[in-house]
Amino acid sequence: MQKKEEKCCTCRGFLVLLMVSVVCFSTMACVKTPRVEKMSPLDGDIHLAGRFHHTVSVDAEWGVEVSRNKHGWGNDLTQEMFLEAVVSSLEDTKLFSAVVPRDQANYNLYATLSDVTLNLHDPVFGYVMSYTVTAKWKLVDAGTGETIFLEQIAAAGFGRAFNGITRNTVGREEGAKKNIIAGLQKISALGL
Repeated sequence: MQKKEEKCCTCRGFLVLLMVSVVCFSTMACVKTPRVEKMSPLDGDIHLAGRFHHTVSVDAEWGVEVSRNKHGWGNDLTQEMFLEAVVSSLEDTKLFSAVVPRDQANYNLYATLSDVTLNLHDPVFGYVMSYTVTAKWKLVDAGTGETIFLEQIAAAGFGRAFNGITRNTVGREEGAKKNIIAGLQKISALGL
């Protein structure tokens, strides 16, 4: 009887150690800050109607406070991160001939992050988490100052990960990526 109890204690001890190891590993493997490379669409993710032989500068309309309906875990998506992903996406897709400083550009693109909202669906029976990322996209002819394109775009991204912090981060990244895809696709259809 005593050997059976010892085996049981050994099994329980092993299971507790295994569970603690899994929790520690999943916590260490969490991604807390949105990554620019995950927000930038790959070549196969985006289908452009056309490409332009013009240059473009990229900036934001600074001073706009980003609304955050619900925060969630992990670090927030910032305007700087979003702009870096837009620049990376423009360079990768070659939508414009080059991304240049404003004083050298044919067009000025403003991609201003305005809202990052956490959405929880069915919190009672297991939830699906998504983030809606909203940005104002504005394209201006640098020569005339005329606004050629102006649209508020909202896109939802789902967080698919075991760890809650990582799930929040992946949701923000995917929402930003879908927003960038939508913005660049709409601009590519302008026929500049």
